[in-house]
Amino acid sequence: MAIKIPVFLSAPTSLSSEQRKSYDLVVEFLKEENLEGRALGRTDFPDTNPLSEVLYIARSCFGGIILGFQQAWIINGFYKVNTPQKSSANQTLHPTPWNHLEAGILFALGKPLLILREEGVVGGLFDTGSSDSFLIKLSADNSEGIREGIRSWSSRVRTHYRS
Repeated sequence: MAIKIPVFLSAPTSLSSEQRKSYDLVVEFLKEENLEGRALGRTDFPDTNPLSEVLYIARSCFGGIILGFQQAWIINGFYKVNTPQKSSANQTLHPTPWNHLEAGILFALGKPLLILREEGVVGGLFDTGSSDSFLIKLSADNSEGIREGIRSWSSRVRTHYRS
């Protein structure tokens, strides 16, 4: 039996039933590529503060996959309040802030990243052009797009693992 390569899996622990379907697809496709997702609160449980544990887990992984699921919905609000750049945040969907923290740590460690986002999720690394990663639609009805994205990314993970 081949050794599974550990990769960091950034996703919120609370998911809707539709989000859970997408999450399960990602996990299934990781297994197809002989990769094992590690995640704070799912596979790893901290005995230190959560941010230190994220760093500890990330150091032992050879890539990172960021799942930008909707976790907050701003119905009526603003960005950059009390500045000349104030703009509307009405009807915007946002991921867990942990996605940004975990992606930043993985990026700083030089790990290959794959970023997937639920339709409509915005902000930080989920904004088009914020990284060199292509943003893949995170939805159960995009299973082939997700599978192909993971296949392509997994070759970079394997290169990182061998180096």
